[in-house]
Amino acid sequence: MGLHRQSEAPQTTQGKPRTVTGTQEFDQYLKRLRQSTNSQDKYLVNLIDNTISLFQQGRNPGAFVPRDRWPSKYEKFPEPIPCLIVNRLDDNYRMTYSLVAHPPDPQFVCIIEVMTHKEYNQRFGYK
Repeated sequence: MGLHRQSEAPQTTQGKPRTVTGTQEFDQYLKRLRQSTNSQDKYLVNLIDNTISLFQQGRNPGAFVPRDRWPSKYEKFPEPIPCLIVNRLDDNYRMTYSLVAHPPDPQFVCIIEVMTHKEYNQRFGYK
């Protein structure tokens, strides 16, 4: 069973931008990256910011991950996530996120983590 490519949603121009949040772990990670002077960290921040911009426009880049591939750590969140999507930031980095809704509030994006491709393969059981 593999990943299925999800087509990107068209850019939306109506209404307010979609809310994008992150897990506490992701927020701390991004804060450390933003404070770093390392050029690779600055590059990664740029990739993350570009993806957040896509989310705010109503786009959902990436592919859904089958539930049987979810790492156990993702199933232990205080609030269960309804879906898991992996987005390829570039050849070496992957971002996982979920689309969450609490009616009557609109859907929002919750970024779970950013990792290298190698870490992604290990965590999700790909070799």
